[in-house]
Amino acid sequence: MRAIVVVALLLQALTLAQNRDYCQMVVKEEHEYICQLPNATITFRAKKNDYVNVICEGSNINCTDLPYFDFASGQPLPSIGLKYCPPSILRCINDVVEAPSINRVTLLKMTEPLSGEDVGSLGSVNALTLRDARVQRTLPITVIKNLPTLREVRIGGGNMQLLPHAFEGSPPLTYLEFNEDKLTSIPPDSFNGLSSLIHLNIWGNNIVNISVGSFKGLDELRKLSLSTNKIKYIEPQTLDDLPKLGDLYLMKNQLLILPDGLLGNLKELQNITLKFNDVELTFGDRALSNLPSLKKIILESNKIRRLPESLFSGSQNIEYLSLSYNLIEDLPPGVFSTLSSLKYLGLKKNRVKQLSKTVFYGIKNLEFLEMSFNHLENLPGDLFAGLTHLKEIHFDHNSIVSIASTTFYGLSKLETLSLGGNKLSLNVGYSTLNNSSRSYISPFATLTKLKNLNLSGNEISTIFDDWRLDMIQLENLNLSYNKFTTIMFDQDPAATYFISSNLTVDLRNNEINRILVNPGTYERDSAPQLRKLLLDYNPFRCDCHMYGVKLRLDGDVYMPKEPKLIVNDARCSLPLDLKGIRIKDVPVSSLVCEISDTISDSCTTLAKPDTNELILNCPKFPTELPDTKHVALLEYFNREPTITVKSKRPPISLHGFNVHKLDLSNAGLKSIDFKPSKDLKVLDLSYNDVKVVPVAFLEANISLYLVNNSLECNCGNAEYIATLKSYKYVYNATCDGVGPIDQLDVQSLCNMQKALAVSLGICLSILFCAVFTSIIIYKYFNEIIIFMITRGICKSCVKNIKSDKIYDVFISFAHEDLALVQDILLPKLEKEFGQNVCVHYRDWVVGELIPTQINTSVENSRKTIIVLSKNFLESMWANLEFLTAHNLTRQENSSRIILILLDEELSRHSKLSAELKAYIKTNTYLLWGDPNFWKKLDRALERNSYSITWLDAFKQKSDEKKRKLGGLDVQLQNGQLVNLASPYPITNSLPFDTV
Repeated sequence: MRAIVVVALLLQALTLAQNRDYCQMVVKEEHEYICQLPNATITFRAKKNDYVNVICEGSNINCTDLPYFDFASGQPLPSIGLKYCPPSILRCINDVVEAPSINRVTLLKMTEPLSGEDVGSLGSVNALTLRDARVQRTLPITVIKNLPTLREVRIGGGNMQLLPHAFEGSPPLTYLEFNEDKLTSIPPDSFNGLSSLIHLNIWGNNIVNISVGSFKGLDELRKLSLSTNKIKYIEPQTLDDLPKLGDLYLMKNQLLILPDGLLGNLKELQNITLKFNDVELTFGDRALSNLPSLKKIILESNKIRRLPESLFSGSQNIEYLSLSYNLIEDLPPGVFSTLSSLKYLGLKKNRVKQLSKTVFYGIKNLEFLEMSFNHLENLPGDLFAGLTHLKEIHFDHNSIVSIASTTFYGLSKLETLSLGGNKLSLNVGYSTLNNSSRSYISPFATLTKLKNLNLSGNEISTIFDDWRLDMIQLENLNLSYNKFTTIMFDQDPAATYFISSNLTVDLRNNEINRILVNPGTYERDSAPQLRKLLLDYNPFRCDCHMYGVKLRLDGDVYMPKEPKLIVNDARCSLPLDLKGIRIKDVPVSSLVCEISDTISDSCTTLAKPDTNELILNCPKFPTELPDTKHVALLEYFNREPTITVKSKRPPISLHGFNVHKLDLSNAGLKSIDFKPSKDLKVLDLSYNDVKVVPVAFLEANISLYLVNNSLECNCGNAEYIATLKSYKYVYNATCDGVGPIDQLDVQSLCNMQKALAVSLGICLSILFCAVFTSIIIYKYFNEIIIFMITRGICKSCVKNIKSDKIYDVFISFAHEDLALVQDILLPKLEKEFGQNVCVHYRDWVVGELIPTQINTSVENSRKTIIVLSKNFLESMWANLEFLTAHNLTRQENSSRIILILLDEELSRHSKLSAELKAYIKTNTYLLWGDPNFWKKLDRALERNSYSITWLDAFKQKSDEKKRKLGGLDVQLQNGQLVNLASPYPITNSLPFDTV
């Protein structure tokens, strides 16, 4: 018989080895073999000597289909898992993986129920797990009994019922779990035979009631979980059969009552977790009493409304009690009185409206109290008397309005107090200090060991002295979302001092518009600033009161031990011209305040701490000035300010006025009729028409600003000019028609004026006649020509220049003025005046050199219109077009150029070339906007042109002379500007582009 078995095994091994030829191997973090069979695919994923997972896809899979792999090397395999597989292949799985035994077996979504014959050859199995076992419709008791070494059983997703005495004769299981197996009840004696069971987990089932005897035989059970069922009632004495029970879990049920007597005999019970009950949970009066080993109770989210006063009596070793997320409205005064070992008490999110003074008496070892999200309005005095071990209290999000002055007395170890989201204003109380001064104190003054104080979301507007001076270990003071409008650190230097050396005060999201810090003496602390004030998200008013803050932000300097101001991205809300600008980016010179009711005369008074000035803007010089020594000004300055008056009308006298700076700029002054005073240090006379500054102002060492005046600088004023020039307090003074006074040579001025006087008399008479004649001829050239032609006068002197040009006119302009040319000028010329017009953007040939196109356009046009603008002066090509037209005008002695100025100021522009300046001075131009502009332009474009013959002869001689002298005759040759009047070309060639 033994020989037959050996032969059978050999045949099977050969078959397995042969089947492995159909497997594809993939090596990743684990080995993977995908084996393709005729009717199925089997995948092996494994780590050698660790685990093997088998995934089946298909039908009719049996042991003969499985390939052979050396996954265990003949050693016990820790774990094997089967998914979508028939459990019958367990009969040969040890041979497939070469393991004599398997410690843990997991079956997921079996295709057939598991039977006792399937597990007989697995060896020493310690744990069996059936997950999503829908096909398992009966308790697999034969499977359990066929595995003598089995200690853990987990069955999930099945469809079965417990039977009395079913486990009798089973191996000594220590863990048993039924999850989502549709159990509806636990019959008496269901667990007889499991005397070694330590943990029983029955969750996700449909159990409604549990009666006495359900747990009989579980003498060693330590943990019982009955969570996520539909349990409504557990009979008293039901748990008496669990004398060693230590942990009880009853989460997500529909328990109506925890009756007296249910837990009474559980002397080793340590932890109770009863959470997420779907209905209101009530208690027997002593349901949790006399449990000497009980340490932790979690009764959260159970819709509890009432707590019997004797509920916990006799359970004096409870250390952790959470009653959070319930509906409790009232706490009986003695409900916690026997919990002398309690360290944590949680009552978060209930409906407690008030606390009696004695409610916490007796829990002298309490360290943590959580009562956030209740309905408390007041905290009575002596509430925590005797709780010397309390370290953390949370009363956030109640409706607390008042706190008694003795509420927190005795809490010598309290480190965290959180009262955020209440309605506290903490009305100021007073305490006499040294019988002479008083300080603001809060109800927390005795909490000297406090590290964290959270008062966010209240109505507080005061920083109390005990927070600064008594709480020596304070690290976080949260005052965000309160009613602070002004932080005053300037009235007393000590007000900036917090005794705690490593403190962050959170003042974000308040209504702070001013931070009054001392702008006076400050210094850079050698030690890093560890005290910080967080100030983001406040509506700051960026005026003079922000000056001290800006000094600190810009220079990182502080008064000694002053907290560092952290504004990050904080922005100004006022004034409107600074709204939205980051405080860090605001110039300190912009921080000013307007002061009302200071003087009359309709003056506007500004305080400017940056320069320590009181600035008065007045339509006329005021009749009185504010008292700079008045105590009210200390709000704006830390020392007596100087006075600056800015007026459009000069004073009659400065006597008796302590004006430091007088600004009379743009006042239309021609002379200075008042005298300096002893207080005046600066006089601004800019943009006036002052000819002479009185010497008295020079002698008084007054700083004078004289830009854009008309100072007379001539030989008669030489001594005065020399004095003014040597005066070091004169700024930006210029001489009328001469230039800056600091660059003027007074002696040469006199010499030049004498020479001019001698020569001027000689030349004036000659020049007058020549100039007058030239002007008449120049101005009335066309009229003269027309008169001579119509009267037949000197026919040989005038010749008619007949045009053979392609175009009547070429328009030269900068491309920035295209709209004016294209939309207005061009349509007018072509449609109304009938002119044949050349413009570069339409008529130039693509690809030719720009200089060539300019020369061609000018030569082929009778006239060239120059549209002179600021843009024209910036354009290299536009200027080149003018030079080309100007040169041809000189050569032909004909009026080719029509100059249109878009702005009369352009005739004095600094960027005018020498040729343009000369042309403007010697030719008549058309001004854009002139009422007769179009009439004049039409006349200038007349098709018949004339010239005077004797002017041609004069021009020819003049050109020859210029060539000899090296004059200007510019033409374009081979991509360069060439001066034909000089034997040398212009050396700076231009990089001509093509269109």
